[in-house]
Amino acid sequence: MNRMDKIAELLGIKIGDSICIIINDTYIYFTFAENGLIDSYGNFADSILVSLLRDDIRFFKKPWKPKDGEKYFIPTLGNTTNIECKIWGDAPREDEIAYKTGIICKTEEEAYNLYNQVIYFVKEKRKFV
Repeated sequence: MNRMDKIAELLGIKIGDSICIIINDTYIYFTFAENGLIDSYGNFADSILVSLLRDDIRFFKKPWKPKDGEKYFIPTLGNTTNIECKIWGDAPREDEIAYKTGIICKTEEEAYNLYNQVIYFVKEKRKFV
């Protein structure tokens, strides 16, 4: 019986997710598949999977990136809702900047939660100034 879905759940990811593993300050991308962890060349990475399960190495899930024409949300200070809806590809430079800074959200709720996290962080930092 294949239990990769349970392993993925344990790690907080899903089958098909791309993850990045940091080894010796080098970022290496893998896909978590139904039959194991697969590197960008299509090779199985069983030893990396074991290291993940033992918590010997760090990883993070590759962030969601919209497709052309797909809507996404970002937190903003420029309007009353604190959230702005954008369309990927309408402003390519702005889209890429938003993606690289990690503020692209798939849902309004996710963007609102991120907004609250940013505001909380700023308020906490300003207490010590």
